Amino acid sequence: MCKNQELNRSKPTRSTTNVYQPRLKVSERVTQRRGGHRVAKPSKQGHRRAAESCRPAMASLLLLAALALLFVMASGQGAKTVLPFAPSCSTSGNYTDGSKYKKNLDQLLASLPTAAGDNGWFYNGTVGTGADKVFGLIMCYADRNETQCLECLAGAPAGITALCPGSRNVSAAYDACVLRYSDTDFFSVAGRDEAFYVTWPSTVDQARLEVARSSLMNRLARTAAGSPPLFVANESAPLAGSSDSVYGLAQCTRDLTASECSWCLTTYVGLLPGRFPNSTGGAIKGYSCYVRYSVGAFDITLPPRRPAPPVG
Repeated sequence: MCKNQELNRSKPTRSTTNVYQPRLKVSERVTQRRGGHRVAKPSKQGHRRAAESCRPAMASLLLLAALALLFVMASGQGAKTVLPFAPSCSTSGNYTDGSKYKKNLDQLLASLPTAAGDNGWFYNGTVGTGADKVFGLIMCYADRNETQCLECLAGAPAGITALCPGSRNVSAAYDACVLRYSDTDFFSVAGRDEAFYVTWPSTVDQARLEVARSSLMNRLARTAAGSPPLFVANESAPLAGSSDSVYGLAQCTRDLTASECSWCLTTYVGLLPGRFPNSTGGAIKGYSCYVRYSVGAFDITLPPRRPAPPVG
């Protein structure tokens, strides 16, 4: 499988092409893993809501951008292609152009944006039968707004096959959504892999942070796992010795069982003290769940309620 690449943060940029780099706050820095090694450089301070590109190693970024740009140009459409930070792409048993699996995959990916948009920003489904059956899932993260969500739903499927050509099993985490597809049924089972994590460069007293963060995030993990169908929870807790509060978010993909959601969230919450000992904010994104905390509030956007079916 293609392993995650390391990302270094740099100054905000704005792409002039239709290849879209994920937007993150300039107060954050991002780390991804390759072979167990990790590198993360602090970003420059700036406006909290500014858009910023996420830059992997230069050669890898140029390759990913070129592939995605070629895909968009070949499609003849002006749709914005959203790039994942580092997709996990299988390399064995690849499908070929013109194969039944490829046709089923194309049909599934084409249906995901509309299906998820009509289903509270989440959808999982299948196309095909037997060995050529494709299982797919897409979902928005709750700490991104509706515009970012819909943009990710529309753009994530568009270029993933260009980044993972021939792969039958793909997991991709984006700034605003997560996308997975496979030739085996992964629904209801939490993926064990961590996609990437985000670190806020500013710091706070470690002991006071841990007291507030530990109780808050463990509570949110329990609440989210016990809150179907959205499997999401957010809350805050006071930070002792200050007027600030610690805000948290816990979220699972909505195909999971309560026990699998709980396992995923509890695992990630357990990583927070070691990963972010005194950072004012941190987030860990996997392909099945997501945890985030911050000293200071951040926006949460829940999907619109589906209209009730007509009576009679």
